[in-house]
Amino acid sequence: MQRFEIVNGVTEVEGIAEEKTAGAEEDEEKGVPAFWLNAMKNNEVLAEKGIMVQEIEILKIEVKLGWRKGTKIKFEGKGDEKPGYLPADIVFIIEEKKHNLFRREGKTDLEICIEIPLVDALTVCSLPIPILGGEKLNLSFENIVVYPGYVKVIEGQGMPTLKNDGKRGDLHVKLLVDFPKELSDEQRQEAFRILENCC
Repeated sequence: MQRFEIVNGVTEVEGIAEEKTAGAEEDEEKGVPAFWLNAMKNNEVLAEKGIMVQEIEILKIEVKLGWRKGTKIKFEGKGDEKPGYLPADIVFIIEEKKHNLFRREGKTDLEICIEIPLVDALTVCSLPIPILGGEKLNLSFENIVVYPGYVKVIEGQGMPTLKNDGKRGDLHVKLLVDFPKELSDEQRQEAFRILENCC
């Protein structure tokens, strides 16, 4: 079974870089964003007089939004041939490559971790949160004390569903609080004075 990774519309199959083709643009006009991958196969086929020869063929794969790790794409009868046997199948298996910002949660949800200074966690702050597509969404935290591990859920900003119904999962924004590495005696006393009656 062949395995390949999908990263930003480009994949590698046995070291061969395969890029998005014009077929994707046609689908986007129909409101179903997708892209095509061309995967090269090199296998043995039965030629005339029972002679086995090498054949190279390009297999076209439509990559659909929302595909998950382990998704299989089968090409029946496109594998090696042997005298007296039916041609084998070729099966491609989707592998997800680690993203530098997002982590997939379940089928359609995404998680992103954002680090904020302690002063922002304790006071009103507004943060630009990256979302899919390269855009940013401003989140405001008012009347909230952000504790380490605090999670804000943004509905409809996760992965698209496999049904192509326009629905998406949610984006879970996990906030990590960056505590100061050291404080002076004066800063400690001031922090104690402010926070001693808060808990």
